[in-house]
Amino acid sequence: MKNLIRICIFLIAVAAAYPQTMENKNNIVYAELLGNGLFSSVNYERVISNNFDLRLGLGFAFDNSESNSGSHHTTAFFPLAMANYSIDIYGNNYVEVGGGVLIASSDFIISDTFSQSSLVFVPTTAIGYRYSPKNGGFFFSAAFDMFIMAGVTPWGGLGIGYRF
Repeated sequence: MKNLIRICIFLIAVAAAYPQTMENKNNIVYAELLGNGLFSSVNYERVISNNFDLRLGLGFAFDNSESNSGSHHTTAFFPLAMANYSIDIYGNNYVEVGGGVLIASSDFIISDTFSQSSLVFVPTTAIGYRYSPKNGGFFFSAAFDMFIMAGVTPWGGLGIGYRF
């Protein structure tokens, strides 16, 4: 165990001492509270060009309910795919506009629209602010989101992560 800790410390020291270049970093990982993944999500984005990126995420939601048969705890995971376009407003600050789809089970989404259990592809959009240094580092986003089901459901989210 001590050797593993020593190796980790050594690798961190080498990485910190390695000269950083000013090249663009094209990967972003972050956690989002609320947002396009419903209650929370873990996301990966790949920057394709200066203004365009693709996002894959895994949303998480839970439901605790009581009935005559007892207590029920439901946990659900929702895959999410989006494309985002970022408009540079100043330095590392951007306005983000995006759209995509959340894949969910109709059992979890409460709606009179669905009569039986099935997969539901829920269109989702986002418009918001993001702080994302092109050469890597701390990442932050705040967005107004919408889900388009039987109507339009407004939503919002905050994301914190790292660009590398």
